[in-house]
Amino acid sequence: MFTNYLRTALRSMTKNKLYSSLNILGLAVGLAVALVIGLWAYYQYSFDRFLPGYANCYQVRYKVNIGGDIQTINATALPLAEALKREIPEVRYAVHTDYTAAHGLVAGANQLYLPGIGAGADFLQLFRYKLLRGDAVTSLTDRYSIVVSASTAKALFGNEDVIGKLVRIDNEHDLKVTAVMADLPDNATLKFSYILPLSYKVNEAQGHWGYNVFETFVALQPGTDYARVAPRLKSILQKYSPDEYSAVKAEVFLQPMKDWHLFTDFKNGVAVGGMIDYVRLFLIIGVLVLAIACINFMNLCIARGERRAKEVGIRKAIGGRRINLIVQFLTETVLLVLVAFFVALVLVQLSLPWFSEITGCQLSVPYGSGMFWLTMLGYVLFTGVLAGARPAFYLSGFRPVKVLKGKLNSWRSASWPAKILVIAQFSCSIALISSTIIVYQQIEHARDRAAGYDIDRLMTTDMGGSLRQNYPALRNDLLASGLVSAVTRADGGTTTIRSWWGVDQWPGKQPNDNLAMATVFVDEAYFKTLGMKLVAGREFAAADTGSTVAGSGMAGGQGDAGNQGTSGAGSAAGTGNMAGPVGSVIINEAAARRLRLSSPLNQYIVMNGGQWKLRVVGVVKDALMLSPYSPAEPTFFLNR
Repeated sequence: MFTNYLRTALRSMTKNKLYSSLNILGLAVGLAVALVIGLWAYYQYSFDRFLPGYANCYQVRYKVNIGGDIQTINATALPLAEALKREIPEVRYAVHTDYTAAHGLVAGANQLYLPGIGAGADFLQLFRYKLLRGDAVTSLTDRYSIVVSASTAKALFGNEDVIGKLVRIDNEHDLKVTAVMADLPDNATLKFSYILPLSYKVNEAQGHWGYNVFETFVALQPGTDYARVAPRLKSILQKYSPDEYSAVKAEVFLQPMKDWHLFTDFKNGVAVGGMIDYVRLFLIIGVLVLAIACINFMNLCIARGERRAKEVGIRKAIGGRRINLIVQFLTETVLLVLVAFFVALVLVQLSLPWFSEITGCQLSVPYGSGMFWLTMLGYVLFTGVLAGARPAFYLSGFRPVKVLKGKLNSWRSASWPAKILVIAQFSCSIALISSTIIVYQQIEHARDRAAGYDIDRLMTTDMGGSLRQNYPALRNDLLASGLVSAVTRADGGTTTIRSWWGVDQWPGKQPNDNLAMATVFVDEAYFKTLGMKLVAGREFAAADTGSTVAGSGMAGGQGDAGNQGTSGAGSAAGTGNMAGPVGSVIINEAAARRLRLSSPLNQYIVMNGGQWKLRVVGVVKDALMLSPYSPAEPTFFLNR
């Protein structure tokens, strides 16, 4: 019976080549668009799931109350790991890391400048990355050791056995290679080329509560329900350091690894969005495109209803049952969809390199995966039934007597569902066109929006140990070259804010006001180099820096706004040996509004637990240092 259905379907397709080609092409385009979007969405959902035990891994975050605004930061204090293991028996591992930073690596004649992280000794037991050589337990216990990726090892030493080899870092120390791990896949949230022991990068002044410049990760015992652990986490900060955390009602909570990539935006301490918003949006677009293709197929089938009416009438007259006709038409549809699917695969293969380039995701069709083909089989059957259901029931419903007497009404007047399909098709098309226009306008708005600084001819680079030590000579040589008009340095890139510091006192502060202000440390040439305009006051002068003071307080890390920018180390704004107490501060217009200062010049602001008393010497125009879709972040600029 099925063979007969298939033979009849093939005969119908070959007999009506133009009609079949139109249907196949329309379905193929819809299937290709939906498949590309599906591959992209699957890639986004796949982040970090390559790691064994990912379901038990979490990142520690703080929830703090800043003036009634609940903010979330991922910068934590160094003593937290031991406190978590002591207070929560379900915590199997607790590990600190610093933020990713680039360092110079030298081995023989080979010199590299690559990003790496500092991590606690249990890092490779918590994150079970594949090790090609070495031991996960002991590889980070020696302060002067280094774990390198396979590609980094090859770039430094070629095909030699690298275990025990020495790598010079930042032209300061020799580190011994203790392990080699496989290169991280593209769908890893944490990306680095090597791991340094955190003990190599941390000094004694950084190991106290309130100095929040590290990221903390934990692995719970297998089978642990996070809901049982969450209530006991809330009071840890105020138990161990009430002076630092009580004022802002700081609480600890954990974000599971499966959400790190998709949920980066927080509201009131709850993950509410991020990349997941784009994934859902594009999935909706994929569904709409596929729906348009299916509706178009249905309408074409119904439009040909009169041409197949006699076939239906004759088959019914000689005893054919309606269920047989329905199966016959569905078989034809599924066969058309199957052909369209293979055409769609060709279109997908041709478009993936371009799509991967514009999205920054290395996508590919997993031809070798049995699960992929099983999913695609369901995809084809679902699309075939969806596209063919209405035509099958419509065509099989013709009455043989009326058909053979030629009294069949035109499909346009006889089938109100067909009219609904046409309206639905146009509605989906209008929705897609409207959405495209809106998204395009938003992108153009962000592109044309005044950044607040001059990006033309502006270049930036990270400063490793040697560059930091020789910065005056580097600056002088650049200026003397005649190719450079201005040089400056800061604790982060132009589109990066690395730290938020608590503000203790300012004119007009209300009793319940608590503020954490984005803080950028710069030198005197910063505003001139970036082309940022002052609306009042003056720029920094060399005399604005003072003696040395150790930093403390609720420092560091990324808050809600920080999740939209480049991940950075709060340590840049909170190291001990920081220039201070800083006597002068320049604020942007957004900060003046946040502080409710109508005349901010020469007003005094106290920060960092009372250690810094700052005088406002200038107000600079707002600049978009984070997302171009969000308002300018209220920011303090301090002279180091």
